Amino acid sequence: MATLVLSDVPDELNAALEASAERNHRSKEKEALHLLAASVGATPVDWNEFFDRPRRSFPKDYTDEIRRSGR
Repeated sequence: MATLVLSDVPDELNAALEASAERNHRSKEKEALHLLAASVGATPVDWNEFFDRPRRSFPKDYTDEIRRSGR
């Protein structure tokens, strides 16, 4: 994976990127990658699949059993 560095970005664009990232529940870096992929016609990647994997979830009955046993 290559490194992309942006310099001299106007404050308005930086603020717009931050707002877009917040709306889409992404970091600024992930939002910038998503926008770059969309702008060049590449298939957008679900970066959450790679970076924000949720914790393993247990079936509710198993979780309740653990709570009852006091573990």
